[in-house]
Amino acid sequence: MIMQTVSFQINEKLNSELEEFAKECDRSKGYILRKAVESFLEDQKDLKVAQLALEEFYSIGSKTYTLEQIKKENGL
Repeated sequence: MIMQTVSFQINEKLNSELEEFAKECDRSKGYILRKAVESFLEDQKDLKVAQLALEEFYSIGSKTYTLEQIKKENGL
């Protein structure tokens, strides 16, 4: 995979935390940042899928029930 350079600025405190974490993990700051971006993007994609599914769920008139409601309706 061809890597490309992306630059951005972070405050001194965040940079210090990043450096410390990278040292603890015996990894480069670039590696930690790559993994963080990958994780963030995956989470955002998952969130979008979940939001769309929830919108569809409610748009077709689906209803939710609490555990207590289910127990009561089923005599549990």
